[in-house]
This record gives sequence, structure tokens and C-alpha cells, in this order.
Amino acid sequence: MGELMAPDLDELLVFTARLRCVEAGGNAGLGIEWLDAIETLKSVGCAAQAVITDAVATCIRAERKADSVPRAEWDRGIASQIALARRESPNRGGRHLGFAGVGGRTRRRGRGPPE
Repeated sequence: MGELMAPDLDELLVFTARLRCVEAGGNAGLGIEWLDAIETLKSVGCAAQAVITDAVATCIRAERKADSVPRAEWDRGIASQIALARRESPNRGGRHLGFAGVGGRTRRRGRGPPE
């Protein structure tokens, strides 16, 4: 296997389009392998979403701090933006933001995988 590198957005969108065409072709064993691989993909996707959510929130807060926005307003609207991107309710966006923040703090303390 070659060197691993993060995909760019276009590559990810192409992969997503290709994945929509997957089928087992009448082969149960192949179908089981596809299910296993896609389950792994879902797990990796969830982890990537948490990392990206934490990075987006950190970036927005830093921009607001640099713009001298009052500290009390640094988080305003971030959960809604996360929810919109994930096609979920603003309440769920807040939950994702909270989970990502906890995960981000854990990674920074060295308990998670290296970045």
C-alpha cells in the first residue's frame, strides 16, 4: 500500500458518488465484506467529523476573538452551522459540538491518536 494522505474535498465527493453504486452482485461473501468495510468507513467518518467540528469551532472562536467580539458571543451560531452542515437540527449540532470539544481536549492531552 502506498503512502497515506488526507483526501481533498473533490476526491471525497468523487468517492462518495462511486460508493452509491456498490452492490454485492449476488455474492453473499462479497456482500458481507462490503458491509464490514462500510461499517469501518462510518466509524472513520464519525471520528473525522468530530475532529473537523472541533477545528471549525476553534477557528471561528479565534476569528471572533481577533475581531474583538465579546467573549460571551464567541460561540453564538456555531452549533447551528455544524447542524446545517450535517443536515441535523440545531440541538443536535450543539451535541456534536460538545462531543467534538471533549474529544479535542482529550487528543490534545495525548490520550488520543497522534495528529
